Amino acid sequence: CSLSTLKYDSKKVDMKLNLFNDEVLFSIVLGGENGFSVIGLDDSKFHIEGIKRDALSLKKFFEENPPTMFLLNGCTISGCIHTDYGDSLINKIPKERMEVLEWKTVKYNIESLYKSGVKRENSIQEYMMKNLVDRGAIVVFNDDNSGEKADIIGIFINEDLIRFELIHCKYSKEKSGARISDLYEVCGQAIVSLRYKWKPEELLKHMERRNSTGVLKEKRFYHGSLIELDKVKKALKYSDVVFEFAIAQPGVEKSKLSIDMSNFLGSIYSTIVEMTETKLKCYFNR
Repeated sequence: CSLSTLKYDSKKVDMKLNLFNDEVLFSIVLGGENGFSVIGLDDSKFHIEGIKRDALSLKKFFEENPPTMFLLNGCTISGCIHTDYGDSLINKIPKERMEVLEWKTVKYNIESLYKSGVKRENSIQEYMMKNLVDRGAIVVFNDDNSGEKADIIGIFINEDLIRFELIHCKYSKEKSGARISDLYEVCGQAIVSLRYKWKPEELLKHMERRNSTGVLKEKRFYHGSLIELDKVKKALKYSDVVFEFAIAQPGVEKSKLSIDMSNFLGSIYSTIVEMTETKLKCYFNR
């Protein structure tokens, strides 16, 4: 599933929970005994399992776990709690963390290698997977579609070090430019995947499951196989592990970043450093 914001004002935000074949509309309203209320889920048929002994209704779940919204300035709002980090934690993203790629044959409006099980040419995703292979990744895994941890998972082994690179790709318009809208969703996806820094074993199990089911069954390994994945699993016992979180957006030209785009990237970069002590990597256009 995924969660999106529809509209908001000073006291209320309207949201949409997107499921496979359903969408659930609800609102979070400031005020009341608990500081905020969840409106519109009283009759929802959906529940959340696996958190507590009994399944939680969607309303109860969002009352206990309100969505966290990341603002352009790096601050957050969760339920009725507005956390203002001030300017001290907002750093500009270092220039060396923004890498310019050629994107010669890539169609900027084609994000995924596969759509409805059919392979597509000149996609952003395949271009980045080739990039990982060229850089020596032992495994390059296509984790696209619902339930993904990243669009692409690359795994590198160098002596006693294992490095995971989780890349999130996003399509754009046919020509590159300086559109802040090209950054919003892909940066949000990067934030969501941060929790896997502490769970490499869980990430490997996820990859095994994904490869054995669904529309891309046995098509998810762009490079490597379950054999290499098993090598990585065994190497975890005696190796150091590092994670890198990255975004790939050919629609963004590094040389034309606006002030708003730079500030937004700075807030995302600072959030990732603060939460995981890792540094965001950006693959942009010239």
